[in-house]
Amino acid sequence: MKKSSHIFGFIILLVGTLGAGWLQGSLSNRWGPRRDATLAADSLRREFPSEVGNWRMRRETPFDPEVLRMLQCPAYINRVYEHQQTGDLVTLMVIVGPPGPVSAHTPEVCYSSQEYTLAGDRRVIPIKDSQGTNHAFWEVPLKANHLEGTELRVLYGWSSGANWEAAQYPRFGYGGLTHLYKLQIAGSPNQQLNTPDFDPLQDFLVKYLNQLKPFLVESSR
Repeated sequence: MKKSSHIFGFIILLVGTLGAGWLQGSLSNRWGPRRDATLAADSLRREFPSEVGNWRMRRETPFDPEVLRMLQCPAYINRVYEHQQTGDLVTLMVIVGPPGPVSAHTPEVCYSSQEYTLAGDRRVIPIKDSQGTNHAFWEVPLKANHLEGTELRVLYGWSSGANWEAAQYPRFGYGGLTHLYKLQIAGSPNQQLNTPDFDPLQDFLVKYLNQLKPFLVESSR
């Protein structure tokens, strides 16, 4: 009986170890990208419009090789847009890649290493796009550590190819997916002083999310 208990315990331990290994491998695409992930990367590499409503692209910046290695993203969009009437600027990043790396690097971590400090708790911001679809993003207020103390608002969220979500535990919630998208947009609240009723980040996303949707490929498990 004692021997049987030892064998049963060993089996449980083995199954748990294999399960953890499978999850970690799925999160990082250890065994190579699956077909859906390859299609998602190819789709995001397609030429994207340079205008979004009243917003026009000012520049497009390639990622540093070290950033690509860290994020493990085979495709991305990294642009700065300017509103043609108000002059507001927003910095946009969309990446696709393995769920593990894509879910791990949040603005709270990344901006803190770039001379910014959190200026408050994050909160969920609902966004309804121009077709009436509901999305949700995390909003994080930041403040620069230098003398001017520039303020920054950052919105970010994840998607498996459908709606955008402010996931509480993205690493586990999206574990096992073929791929995961992350969208992050940043802008200075100081730009809103002349037009206090105009929110540049929300205005941009309302229009942009519909333009982006045809470039997304729904993930599978």
